[in-house]
Amino acid sequence: MNKPNNRPKDVNSVNFQSLHWREELENYDWQSDEIYGNVWGNPEDPNDRWGNHVSIRNRLIGFARPDKVLLEIGSLAGKWTQYLLASKRIICVDLNERR
Repeated sequence: MNKPNNRPKDVNSVNFQSLHWREELENYDWQSDEIYGNVWGNPEDPNDRWGNHVSIRNRLIGFARPDKVLLEIGSLAGKWTQYLLASKRIICVDLNERR
């Protein structure tokens, strides 16, 4: 027997995502010891509850080269930015006013 799916049907809509992440960021403990926003996934942990972020991390590292300028959208606290530091330049954009 399948468990009912409790996710809203419009989970991928801009409206749902905007409301969801606004609530997440408003309730986030900005004074916590949790570095780089790893509460939403740890790039060093292949068994993280949100999935295997190691593969994403490794892919990002592959893009970071001294001849590349990279744009990171939604950089927040720099969880992924730290893996792009080998780039010529990184442009980080985030709508969150707290970071």
